[in-house]
Amino acid sequence: MLQLPLSEQSPMLITGLTTKWSFAAEWERAAFSYASECSIQLGDDEDGYRVELPLRDFCDYLHRDSDLDDAPLYALDDSFLEEFPSLLRAYTVPEVFCAVAKKQPFAGMEEDEQPPMRWVVLGGARSGSPIHVDPVGAAWNALVFGAKRWVLFPSATSAENEATLSQTLCLETYDGEAEV
Repeated sequence: MLQLPLSEQSPMLITGLTTKWSFAAEWERAAFSYASECSIQLGDDEDGYRVELPLRDFCDYLHRDSDLDDAPLYALDDSFLEEFPSLLRAYTVPEVFCAVAKKQPFAGMEEDEQPPMRWVVLGGARSGSPIHVDPVGAAWNALVFGAKRWVLFPSATSAENEATLSQTLCLETYDGEAEV
């Protein structure tokens, strides 16, 4: 088993952990068979209520219109998988991360107060989340389709420096590549 230097808090890229997953095939089956019946969360409104769009409409947007937007939509849904048991069975938490899960980082908190631990994230080209610190403190992500760019800052980076670096990284040239 791969041993992580958990005390160093250094980001790392680990490949090959998803090769046995059937998630990609199950996603296509679920997305197309249930698309007319389910919605995906795009965010929360100012009162904290979910803002949703039918999955079919969101997929149409991704394929046809997202390239036209200055800030393409990005779906981030913490309950989507609950509607699709086949998707929940189509992946497993890689063994290297099981030790963290077993420590139950939210033991002692009421279940309804614990932050979500599983998300489905969908987005087209140039979409994504703003710079943030993971609310749980640590996370693992698995990219099933496409490509994603990550910008990681050392933990000692000030919020002011993060904002400046973020603005610099978001400047786009005519071909859509970030200028640094």
